[in-house]
Amino acid sequence: MKSFKEAIAFAIRHEEREAAFYTNLAERSESEDQRQALLARAGEEQEHKARLIAVQDQGQVPESKVIPDADMKLAETLEVVPDPDQPISYEEALILGAKREKAAEQLYRDLASRVESGPLKETLSWLADQEAAHGADMERAYDDALKEG
Repeated sequence: MKSFKEAIAFAIRHEEREAAFYTNLAERSESEDQRQALLARAGEEQEHKARLIAVQDQGQVPESKVIPDADMKLAETLEVVPDPDQPISYEEALILGAKREKAAEQLYRDLASRVESGPLKETLSWLADQEAAHGADMERAYDDALKEG
């Protein structure tokens, strides 16, 4: 990745894959409420894609106003390996989602660390901040689901 355009195009493809991931989990969910919650997550990923397209059209990233919540470290400590052919619980889906968001954050941080200061580094850092916020949202949803459960 050598340019702002490449970074944003990569991020757009990532959001498309994430929307498909949550849609797949929704199809495997155990209840209608869980299915709707996961489809809402897929919709959020589509919104992220739309924001990235707007950023692409503007030719620059906005100032990062995202301040991720304290990392609960749930994605790092909880293990879940559901059978892809079986229904999935909402909690399992949230753990998988949090892990994917954390992996995306780390990817963007690693890429940012490999480039010189400038627009590309700023873009990759902004994308990492966005993914950190998404991961925190997933962990918060998991925590809420356990409290309600």
